Amino acid sequence: MKQLFIILFLCASVVLISSCGAPKPAYNVVESRIEGVDIGTDGTYLVKAYAYGNKVPVAMDAAKLEAVRGVVFKGFAGKSGHFSSQAPLVNSVSEKDSNKAFFDAFFAPGGEYLNYINRALDESPEITKVGKGYEVGLVVSVAKDRLREYLEQKGVIKALTEGF
Repeated sequence: MKQLFIILFLCASVVLISSCGAPKPAYNVVESRIEGVDIGTDGTYLVKAYAYGNKVPVAMDAAKLEAVRGVVFKGFAGKSGHFSSQAPLVNSVSEKDSNKAFFDAFFAPGGEYLNYINRALDESPEITKVGKGYEVGLVVSVAKDRLREYLEQKGVIKALTEGF
């Protein structure tokens, strides 16, 4: 009886300890990238975002997040003769760092960032099998003017009218 109790206690301890670890992310944001496809109408950017995931729908959701994250933090290169390179909305690391709590909430699963995706053209994504997961390239329309206005209202970035 005592041995059974000890064995059950050890099993329960192992289960509790193993469940206390940090959750494994469903996608890898370190290796994501975006590239400009076109300048859309009415203050939008059309970008192609690439992200990795363990399943295709997960990677597609990650690509949508990375499209907005890329417009906010990275910007993207232009196409010669078609459109010029676009700078990120948040220009400095200090702006990003000083608003970390805001951006953590903004980019949380189901967060505000979804309000600035006008349309994801997910009827024909590029899907590539990579190891145990998938890389998805997805064309996304990001409402950059509305996004800039929102970030200005929240005090994250300076308004264009404020000058230098």
